[in-house]
Amino acid sequence: MLGKKLTHFNSQTGKVNLQKHPWGLFSDFYEWLTPKEDELWFSNGRINEIWQSGFDDVERRAYVIQRWPENWVEIHPEDAQKRGIESGDQVMMYSDRVVGVKDTILGVHANDFQFSELMKNGHVELSKGAVTAVAIVTPAVKKGVLYANMLDMRQPSNSLSARIVDNISGNYNYKMGVARIRKLGESQYKKEFRSFSFAPRNIV
Repeated sequence: MLGKKLTHFNSQTGKVNLQKHPWGLFSDFYEWLTPKEDELWFSNGRINEIWQSGFDDVERRAYVIQRWPENWVEIHPEDAQKRGIESGDQVMMYSDRVVGVKDTILGVHANDFQFSELMKNGHVELSKGAVTAVAIVTPAVKKGVLYANMLDMRQPSNSLSARIVDNISGNYNYKMGVARIRKLGESQYKKEFRSFSFAPRNIV
C-alpha cells in the first residue's frame, strides 16, 4: 500500500503550506552582504552527475571522477570577459567579507536575532576565505553570480559562504556569500580533452 507521506505534504489537507515572512527579518543582512565594487554573489551546490554527497561516486565511479577531476566554478560570459577568464582557466575566488556567528546567542527582545543587532552586540565576526577552481564560462548562471561545486573537500567552497543563522528558518545560510575572482593561469584541462568537458550541460 502506498503511504500517504510519499505523495502528500505533512499538512491537514495534504497540500503545501507556504508562509510569507516579512522582508524586514532578512533585509539588513541582504543589504550588508550585497556585492560591492568588483565582488560577485557567490553560491554553491550539487550537480546531477554527482549523487548526493558523492559518497558512492568517489569510490566506484571512475567516469564521474574523470568528468569532474577538480573543483569548478560557473561564471556568466559577461563577468568572465571583464576579468579575462575563459573556460579551462584556473581561477581563485576570495573574500575578506566572510561573516559568521562567533558565540551562542540568547535573545530576549524581538530584534535580538536581526543581523544588524548581532553585529552591533559583537556576536558576529569577519574572516577571510579563498578557493581555487577551474572556470566554466556559461550562461546557465545569472550575470553577477558565481556557482561552485560544494562537494570537493580539497577546496571546500563553503569557506566563502556566510555562516549566519537565518532569522526566519533557524538554519545556517550556507548558500549566500560574495567573492572576487581572478585568473591564475590555464589549467591542464583547457587544451587536454581527456577529462573535464566544457560543453554545455543541457545538451542531450
